[in-house]
Parts: sequence; C-alpha cells; structure tokens
Amino acid sequence: MHNVLAYSFKIPQFMDFYSQKWYNTLYGNHIDTPITYFHMAKTKNASPFNILVVTAPKAISYIQQKLLHEENISITHANLHDITVLLDGKHITMLCKGKQLTHYDFVWIQSAGMTRDIAYMLSLHLDLLEIPHTHPELEMTKIVDLFWMALSRIPIPKTYFCSKAKLLAQLPYIAKELSYPFLIKATVGWGGNDVHIIHNAADFFNIVPDLADNKKYTCQKFIPNTFDYRILVGNGEVLSGEKRIRKEDPFRNNASLGAEEVFLDLNVIPDAVKKIAINAAEAFELSWAGIDIVTDAKTGKHYVLEVNRRPGLTKKSTETLAAKTFLKGIRDEFINRS
Repeated sequence: MHNVLAYSFKIPQFMDFYSQKWYNTLYGNHIDTPITYFHMAKTKNASPFNILVVTAPKAISYIQQKLLHEENISITHANLHDITVLLDGKHITMLCKGKQLTHYDFVWIQSAGMTRDIAYMLSLHLDLLEIPHTHPELEMTKIVDLFWMALSRIPIPKTYFCSKAKLLAQLPYIAKELSYPFLIKATVGWGGNDVHIIHNAADFFNIVPDLADNKKYTCQKFIPNTFDYRILVGNGEVLSGEKRIRKEDPFRNNASLGAEEVFLDLNVIPDAVKKIAINAAEAFELSWAGIDIVTDAKTGKHYVLEVNRRPGLTKKSTETLAAKTFLKGIRDEFINRS
C-alpha cells in the first residue's frame, strides 16, 4: 500500500446482515458500520492505484485509455466467471484470473441475473480481506451458504467452485485437491437432483459436457458414508432428528430418491452432531432450519452438507411434532413479552 500523503474516501453505507455480522465477529458489536473510511496514501512517484472491475462495463477500455490515462489509476477488468474458490475447512482461497485479490486497492463489483450470488460471495471475501469495494445485492445459493459456513468455521466437505465453462480445464487441479470420488452439485436444486458422482476422469468428461449451461456447479469431496442426518433446529434447540439411509441410489441419501427415514430419540443423536446443527442454524440466524449432516465412515468426523430453510416434514413423525413445539414456543414467547 502507499504510505505518504494519506487520503481517504468513503465506502457506500449499505451493509447487509452477513457482512455486518462478519465485521462484528472481527471487530466487535460496538461498531455500527465498520470500516466506513479506508485510508490510502500516495506519493508523486507512487505505483498506480489498482482497481479491479468485475464485471466490467463495455466502455471500460475507453474510460481507462481516454479518461484515466493521467490519473495513475490501473484498471484490471474481469468477469465473475473468472472467480475460483477453494474451501478446505481451514482456509479460503479465492482467485480472479488466477491472481490473489490482495493485489488490488479497490474492487468495483457489478452483477445482475445469474451472477448475483458469485458477486455477493466475492464481496464477503473482500470484507474478510479488508479490501474496499462496492456492495452488490444479497443473493443466497448453495455456494454462498458453503462460503458463509466456511467463514463461520462450520465443518463442510472440501469444496471447489469455478464457472461451468472452465470445469473441463480444471480437472487436474480438482482431482488433486479433492481426490476421487468427488461430487458435482448444482448450486440451486433440491431433493438430490443434479448431483453427480465422479469416480475417474472418464466419468468427469462424460458428465461435464452435458451439464446445463444456465446453472452453476460446485465440486465437493465425497464423504464415505452409509447414511446422513437431517436435524431440525427450532429456536436454538434440536427438536427432531432422523437418519436417512439410502436403499436404491448408489450415493445419495435423499428420501425423495427412496432412502429410508429412521426417526431418532433426541438422546440417541450424538452430541457433536447436535452442536454442529445448532451452530449452523445460528450462523445464518435461522430460528427454524433443517441441517443435513454426514458422518465420515472412516474417520467419524461430521460435516454439514446443506442448510435447508424450508425443510420437508414427514407426516406422523417427530418432524411434525417438532414443528408443533416450534410454533408453540413462538406463541409462548409472544405472550410472555406482552
């Protein structure tokens, strides 16, 4: 960074719930709108002020060459499809065109339509790096949920994201980081749909060309298992839990795909699983959520696969009783406050 003749500029005041919560985690709840001003410095012979523009407007070349050529401002333009992300449970690695974001002094984010979730995820990471930027609108998809859980230290399977157009070229890196088998999962979907298991390169090259061009996909390490848990959390407590045991599908434990549902007494559910479920719901400040958790059959470690904001409920099960307990608790709290 520049270190002579300091100057400052103001960052837009809008800060969504997740950005605010992350800043409060880092800097304390006493900060209302953290890091409102960013202070830089500049010398007469300083290196250029580096701005990354994602996604660049069509006129960016004209702006750079004709309007900024004497301003000592360096513009790098990129596309949100140039963003790659690796979440390994301990670290977050986000690159743009293969370059670390710390190279830039400011990031101008523009997004619309199907790219809003990636733009929002980019803004969360820039908040973590304390790099000033414009703020895109909030858009939650499964990749953003995974990113937020990684920020919140919720255990998730190792996950890699890049644009669908770049997937084929990234196989050597993906196979190295995740190892076989791994899963390819659509960032928007339900019921186990559009999830594919990759055992080798042949599987990868057979499946990827047929993936939908209008969707985004993550690659995720496959956790060896024979079942997973669906834990219902209401008002900060575990209210119901089940094991979903696949019967016909070779790797998915979704009830919609024929998995057997075994509803459990709460005291049978491992304490570690219950704690992770509660922490996951709290990370998103959800008063009601269904948390899908898988246990590694080899290591015994637990990982959150997904946080469901509208979990399906099986009639005449502990899940419907959980909903009753949740709603009764809401009513009682309301009466107590009256």
